[in-house]
Amino acid sequence: MECAYCGEELKKTEGKMLVLSSGEKVHFCSGKCEKNFKKGRSHTYGNKDE
Repeated sequence: MECAYCGEELKKTEGKMLVLSSGEKVHFCSGKCEKNFKKGRSHTYGNKDE
């Protein structure tokens, strides 16, 4: 399973799970990712190669 916000791979016992009113389960690696997801922010980084 992976974090719905940043895509980090999670073990089964790690992180937080949020159940939406639609019944969908969403997993997060931290509270920071959960808060940003709820605020509708996108997870993008600049190109690190340049």
